[in-house]
Amino acid sequence: MDEFDFKESKPKASRRRTRSGGGGGCSDLIWNLGTLYFLVSSLCLAGFVAAIFMNPQAPYNPLPPRSQTSRPIPTLIPIPSAVPASPTSPVAEEPSPTAIVFEPTATATTGPTVTPFSFPEVTPSNTPTGQGVFFSPNQGDPTYLAHPDGCTGLYIAGSVFDSNGAPAIFWLVRMSGAFGTVDAYSGSASAYGESGYEIKIANAPQNSQIFMQILDDLTGEPVSELIVVNTFSDCARNLALLNWTQAP
Repeated sequence: MDEFDFKESKPKASRRRTRSGGGGGCSDLIWNLGTLYFLVSSLCLAGFVAAIFMNPQAPYNPLPPRSQTSRPIPTLIPIPSAVPASPTSPVAEEPSPTAIVFEPTATATTGPTVTPFSFPEVTPSNTPTGQGVFFSPNQGDPTYLAHPDGCTGLYIAGSVFDSNGAPAIFWLVRMSGAFGTVDAYSGSASAYGESGYEIKIANAPQNSQIFMQILDDLTGEPVSELIVVNTFSDCARNLALLNWTQAP
């Protein structure tokens, strides 16, 4: 039997690969974070621009467009003042019973009859001063109706239009007479249209006279003649509709 020499082989020493330097991973992280920051910033900026584009009037828009309707529409402004004097016509005199010539017809079935009104000759205490913007009542106005709230007061209302027939807002409509002086801006009562106004004259219908006039809300100068309007104690005529149109 042959003899064999067994030589014990020595295990090879394992070699470990060492990684030189540790700065590569940190540098990549910084670049990735920078890229992510600029990407998120770009998305936020695009969303901000889109929001302003869809709503230019947003409060966070640094340069909002100017708009006439940006001014808030004021409510009724009671202004106590003296009753305007008229050299040729007494102020706030109640018309005699025979002066009421507009009565609802007996055949009316759909509500009070809308009747034209002839303005009496009046010498106004304030007249337009040549500003070039003069308003006059529409032909046939005022007309008389029952107020939607019923017989709970005495009202005058209407709308104001420019020379092209478009709504004219922010003009001051003044009522004065024995009930005092009350102002309303055109555009403050949307029930009568975009440039509508409404003034409550008294708490109950009654026969009397009031004076109506349009004023420039910035200067306070009159831009219409002083108009006399009769009121009635009839619940079917406790709303006087008086519309105004600017002369061309």
